[in-house]
Amino acid sequence: MGLLDDALARLPGILARRLTQTVPDPRDAYRDGMAYAEPGLLQQQVEWREQTRPMPLRERLKDISPMAGALSGMAMPIAFHSTYSPFKNFDWSRLGSVTRANANDTSAGWAMNLAKIGPWSSASNVGRQMAAPHTLKVEVGGRAKSFRDLNTLEAAVRRAGGPEKLRQSLVDRGYGHIKVTDTEFGGTSFVSLAPENFKVID
Repeated sequence: MGLLDDALARLPGILARRLTQTVPDPRDAYRDGMAYAEPGLLQQQVEWREQTRPMPLRERLKDISPMAGALSGMAMPIAFHSTYSPFKNFDWSRLGSVTRANANDTSAGWAMNLAKIGPWSSASNVGRQMAAPHTLKVEVGGRAKSFRDLNTLEAAVRRAGGPEKLRQSLVDRGYGHIKVTDTEFGGTSFVSLAPENFKVID
C-alpha cells in the first residue's frame, strides 16, 4: 500500500475525531445516514453533554436557603403578629377564630374570607391598635404575591372558590406569602401561605 492509499485509509478516523470536536451536538455528526465517528464515540459525547447540561432554574431554587433567597431578591420580611397568647408554632386549625369572635354580622363573611387564607402579620407593630397583650416578631418567607388592597384580595378569594383554594392555588404557582396594602393596620400586611413561611423569631 502506498503513502496515498495509507492516507486515504486513515481519513475516516481523522474526520470522525474532527467532527466530534467541532459540531455543537455530536448527533449532528450523522450525515446522509452514515456515522463518521468511531464506534461508541458519539454515544460517549452525547452522555457527556447530558451530564453537563445546566440544571433547570426550578431545580436550583428548590432547596434555596434564606441567604440565597435574600441575594436573589427574595429577602424575607420581618413582621409583627399580635396575639392574646404567645406561641412558638402557629396553629393553622385556628385560622379565623379571633376574627369570627370579633366580626359583626354584616362584615363576618368578608372578614372570614381574609382571615382563613393564612396567619396575618404587619410591617408595623399594631398590637396596641388591636388591644392584644402580646406581639410576636415573625419571619415571612417565600415569594410574595402582591394585592393592591383588601377588597381586591377578598375578591380573589371569592373567584378562587374560598380562602383555602386561593391559598393552594398560590402555593402551586410558587408563592410563599401575600403582600397587601392595608391602611387599617400599618400600611402593609402579610399573609403566610404555609407553616415554613411564618416563623416566630422572638
